[in-house]
Amino acid sequence: MTKKATGADGRGTVWCRLAWAPLLASLGCGSADLAGGELGEPEEVGSQSSALLSDTAKRALVITDLTVVNNSTRTKDPCNSVAGDEDKTWTIGHLLKKEAQRYGLDPTTYVNKWLTAWTTETTINGQTAPTGEGPNVQAAWTRFGGTSRLDKAPFRLLAIVNRVDLRAHRPNGEPLGGEVRFVFGMLDPPHTGAITCPSPYFSNSTIIAEYSPVKADENAVLDWGKRWYDLAGLPFGSSYRLALQALTEDVINSGRLLRIRTNEGPTGTWFMSEFEPHPTTHYLVRSTIKQAPTMALADGTSTNLTSFISANVLNLGALEYRPRTQLYAPIGSYLVTDKFSGTNTWFRGSVNRIDSSVSGSFWNAPKAAIDPTTWSNARHQFSLGTCNGCHGRESSTGILHIAPRASDTAAGLSGFLSGAMSVTDPVDGRVRVLNEIGKREDDLLWLAGGGQVGTPVFGNYYKLMASTGGLCVDLEGNGLNDGALVKQYPCHGQGNQRLSLVYQGSSNYNLKFKHSGKCLDIENASTQSGARVIQKTCTNSTSQRFTSRITSGGGARAFQFIHSGMCFVPKDQSTATAAQLVQVNCANTDASGFMFIE
Repeated sequence: MTKKATGADGRGTVWCRLAWAPLLASLGCGSADLAGGELGEPEEVGSQSSALLSDTAKRALVITDLTVVNNSTRTKDPCNSVAGDEDKTWTIGHLLKKEAQRYGLDPTTYVNKWLTAWTTETTINGQTAPTGEGPNVQAAWTRFGGTSRLDKAPFRLLAIVNRVDLRAHRPNGEPLGGEVRFVFGMLDPPHTGAITCPSPYFSNSTIIAEYSPVKADENAVLDWGKRWYDLAGLPFGSSYRLALQALTEDVINSGRLLRIRTNEGPTGTWFMSEFEPHPTTHYLVRSTIKQAPTMALADGTSTNLTSFISANVLNLGALEYRPRTQLYAPIGSYLVTDKFSGTNTWFRGSVNRIDSSVSGSFWNAPKAAIDPTTWSNARHQFSLGTCNGCHGRESSTGILHIAPRASDTAAGLSGFLSGAMSVTDPVDGRVRVLNEIGKREDDLLWLAGGGQVGTPVFGNYYKLMASTGGLCVDLEGNGLNDGALVKQYPCHGQGNQRLSLVYQGSSNYNLKFKHSGKCLDIENASTQSGARVIQKTCTNSTSQRFTSRITSGGGARAFQFIHSGMCFVPKDQSTATAAQLVQVNCANTDASGFMFIE
């Protein structure tokens, strides 16, 4: 159905096609006053997306302020755009043009191939992805001026979202640095008659362009996080926009477009689908939705899903909100693969669907034979990590976390992105408190401040810093040979100070250097106290395997060799630069432990 509303400034009507009426109930039509600004542009007075958000969240995590999303130097309404406006940095035309140019492709061809993919039903992994909003987008683009014009793309910027928090888990082999996302609402002009400007026509569907910043190493990720943290310290205005543009242009020019996701609601049934660059042609094609199951599993009877969830109970714990001051056991990253392991049954889907009553918008499976609370939490965490679970009942969300908007109104945010909230488990009725935006803010503050990693993730490379003295485990001389000595030096975070935990089963781990790919070992596999720590080609011998435990004070970790039962520490508990690491009887105190640092 349609709903007609009059803008508060009297500049005409706003048409909203609503598949689910409460969805946009929080959106009002407000006005934005204009004043002078930088480089001859108007300076807008912004509205806040939510009074509940902190300045850090508003300025560095989910940016919806009108001084950004309506900034005339960097955005443009297709109703009155001219050729060249696609080069304005926060338009979808700019993103698409840059991606085409990255691979030497014609931008118009690039766009039309994407629209062809969107307007064609495609079967992937046994699921047929519908055309959804594809024909409407193509028609709207044509109505504004034609798909050969990138400046006429029928989309309005809703938000710029910093997801540096996603850096810890890269199950599909994503590059370093997390993600930056550009969220756009689809515009839906009338098929006949004059087009009003600014465009008062918006549909209830969105797209999200998701980029990786593709940072070269962990130190570059740290610098990236600190730049976002510094951005949060700037008030909205000229300096803020220049700093934000530097960050987004970094991603657009030097990063990589991972995918474009869609949230489409043209007929009362919502579709979430995904397009990603083809690995050889680089054109956008339909793909599976990462970490999202096929809808064939939506009836809640899949024992394969039961087995998957129960096998990943610890890894799924990554979705919990964990206070940074507490230490937890290392975990891995779970991956929704095309098929369940060892079977011919599809697991990953090409489209997620939620009907207009929001029923079925979560994932369930027969209970596993494990502790009921453990199962409940794992099921919830798996479901929350999927598209329709996160956009549905696991987060008490009515489809969209960032809603389409009128031209003079900031995008409304879901409760999930607005602060702490209580949600009721759709399966067993347990009440949970979620604080997604708090978790992201906590992560950014901790990253920028150099805090200890509470939950190390297998495969990531960390600095390992001694609790006493604050020096880092270091492979002396950046050596590559077996037998090179392991000492402690001031922390710099280069490859010879970066170590990764490798799980070897039964709570045993290796510690592997990034620069050499070799493992911490004890010289000659000695069992004597005082034997030196070295690096050696990884063989999984007992002199290369550790158990890790949190020290008695709860502030550090001790690493105990399997072959000797001893722990490594700086010789004589020295705090001096270049002190050799040796094995001694384990003291199990914070002072003799180590901390993982990003």
